Amino acid sequence: MSETDSMADAFLTQIGAHLKGYGYRIEDEKDSLTAYGDRISLPTLTVSRAGPGAIITIRFTVGEEASDDKPGFLSFLNGANRTAIVARFYEGDRGMIIEAWYPLEDVDEQRFRAFFNQLIEDINAPKRNEELVAKYFHSKSTISS
Repeated sequence: MSETDSMADAFLTQIGAHLKGYGYRIEDEKDSLTAYGDRISLPTLTVSRAGPGAIITIRFTVGEEASDDKPGFLSFLNGANRTAIVARFYEGDRGMIIEAWYPLEDVDEQRFRAFFNQLIEDINAPKRNEELVAKYFHSKSTISS
């Protein structure tokens, strides 16, 4: 194992430790970790190495309306991106994907918590449009699981 691989492992382990503080259950995988939320407000996410940092990926399943009304769904995603600070929303295979990147050199718990709190705020912001959430996700809870 190279020094870079060791650093990457330590980096992901440290992020996992920070996520445990939110109530996540962590499962380590070869090059990533999966964090399972214990509460409805904490979505399941994957953390993987990406360049000099990590990418946090959250996937949500959407209903048929997202395919049937593609322009409307893309407008919903664009609206989410306009208000997001650290997250990026886009259409993925059979769903919506939210990603956020965190730098390798900054694993300080306080700074990570500020970043992660903002990520949760970014994720929750689109839920305020209850009509579109109900249309594309069929229930408000689907966007949070």
